[in-house]
Amino acid sequence: MPFGAVRKVCMPAGLLLPLLMSDLCAFLIFAARVQPELVPQKPEEEEYEMGHLVQARYSANGAWYTARIISRVMGSPGTYEIAWSDGDPHDTIKHKSNIRKQEEEPQLAPPEAAVNARVQAWVNKCSGGLLRVEVSGSAGRYIVASRRVEAGAILTQDVPYAMFPIQADACTWCMRLAASESCKACGTCFCGPACLEAASSLHACECPAFCALESVLDRLSRVNSPQQARRALRILALRVVEGTPADDKLHWSDMETCVSHAERVPVLSASLEESMKSDSVLLFNLLPGNMATGITASVVMQLLLRLKYNVASLVETDSFQPVGGLFGIPVALINHSCQPNIFFNFEPGDCTRKVVGRAIQDIEEGDEICMPYVDVIEPRVVRRQKLFFHYLFDCACAECALSGADDACQVLTSDSLKCAMVCASCSAMLVLPAPSVQGGKVAPTNKMSKVLCSRCGGEQFVHELEEYAEVARKLLHEAVVGASGKSDMRTRVLGFLQKRETMRLHALHHLVYRANSILAGGAPPGSSVAPARELAYHPRAMLHILLSWALGSCSLPLDTDSLLEAAQEHMTPHVGRHLLTLGMLLVVACEEGKDGVPHSQMENAGDLKEAEKVLRCAVRVLAVCHGKEVSSFIFEAASQLSLCE
Repeated sequence: MPFGAVRKVCMPAGLLLPLLMSDLCAFLIFAARVQPELVPQKPEEEEYEMGHLVQARYSANGAWYTARIISRVMGSPGTYEIAWSDGDPHDTIKHKSNIRKQEEEPQLAPPEAAVNARVQAWVNKCSGGLLRVEVSGSAGRYIVASRRVEAGAILTQDVPYAMFPIQADACTWCMRLAASESCKACGTCFCGPACLEAASSLHACECPAFCALESVLDRLSRVNSPQQARRALRILALRVVEGTPADDKLHWSDMETCVSHAERVPVLSASLEESMKSDSVLLFNLLPGNMATGITASVVMQLLLRLKYNVASLVETDSFQPVGGLFGIPVALINHSCQPNIFFNFEPGDCTRKVVGRAIQDIEEGDEICMPYVDVIEPRVVRRQKLFFHYLFDCACAECALSGADDACQVLTSDSLKCAMVCASCSAMLVLPAPSVQGGKVAPTNKMSKVLCSRCGGEQFVHELEEYAEVARKLLHEAVVGASGKSDMRTRVLGFLQKRETMRLHALHHLVYRANSILAGGAPPGSSVAPARELAYHPRAMLHILLSWALGSCSLPLDTDSLLEAAQEHMTPHVGRHLLTLGMLLVVACEEGKDGVPHSQMENAGDLKEAEKVLRCAVRVLAVCHGKEVSSFIFEAASQLSLCE
């Protein structure tokens, strides 16, 4: 074969086919590697139909609330006009991630919302199985009834994790006023040897911290008062002396599950976050070595926040005056409502420190247990402002959902009556339009807005009537704060009721109710009722007002039978107390008679029967709220009933 000639090679077909297949696979692998990445198609934003309920994010606090789609905003794709479900004005929401379907559960529950076994077991133990803990995205942890409960039943009785007196001279252990002994080092008060011994180990730990606190009080921010700082130091001392968790009492680890809202504070208020940080560092640096072990300033900050949002007010059974703060479970898990169904009783001076919660209305299985975080006597606008400022939520309970007066038909609600004014020309009732409150902010009143008198047809500017009410509020505050004693306070309040500004308030106005409450407080249980005789008209007017609020009616005065029937449906401590005061004064009036005629004469027999009916109703209401065995009001009513027989 010549040099350079190409030699032909014949390959059998059986060997060629595998070779071609391997080349094809290699090509496909290469093609897959160099193929450009596919860009995913952007999903179209979901369209919402008009009138549908959705969950919308509120810009002020980032929380989700129920709303209804009103319309699409023309010229702005994906933007809707919505109406909030709590009756506040319409809002405009850009779709994207700010609107979602109603059936989705809002994921708002903080990390603390998980229901651990110890907390559930404790609630079950305190309630005897009547209550249980549940959790949801929107409400976090909350308490519901495990079965039907009748009004007056004890829902829970327990010893709280910690209690804090309000008065400086009150016993730090049992809250009794005018304590007889005090710590020479820090000034902490005790009512006697029993309480001093019960608190000995705790106070030995907290006393050095209390003493150190005195030197830095001027460096605390306005967010945390000296009282709040002492509360935090007491909890940190409890953490040291309590030992390991036990089944028969609450533990530091249980209270760490209470919400702190730490994740929301930076969003809502940078100044609050800064104040909490500086105060927590200040308090941490005060701690003795045993109290500082195992924690950081961050733990102290979390504790300050938990105390801010979870301490409930303790009200004395008989006087209805706040005597201290309560930090414990299940109270910390009970949500707010302006129409509560539970009332807590506490007897200052009881070294066992037992707190009892009673149902003040019939509660069905699965119903949520609710208590008031603020004074429900105040009107809706004030309540919602305080609730957002102090607890970071807009109240949407049944009472707050009522929008007040409808401009077209002057619809009356229990809340609109609390702000009722009178016409300057004919003294008829004027019901003002309810102001809008969202995110703690009140929508300003339109300066041109007017209210029409249904009797004389006269028109008056709403903002002028609101100014009268604001001046009256300041006058009442000055009368109460500036008083040197109870007698002086009564004199000042009587003067307040005669002021020109007060005359523009209707008898149903909440400020008039407060003034009458002070005047008609009567004598304390067990003493003479004579000091209240000259003010006998006040309790009757107050009770009518109170029941009118509950009934949403302005028909005054109610006859006694209608009044007592309404009281049976609205069994609250205030109603019971005022029924008792009214009954006592009716008895006094019957004893004195008219023009010296004794009550045994026939003309006064009807008044005596009325007094008996009122007092018996008072006994029933007070027994529901306080229990027959604890309320001194019950004994006072019983003694007055003996005069009617």
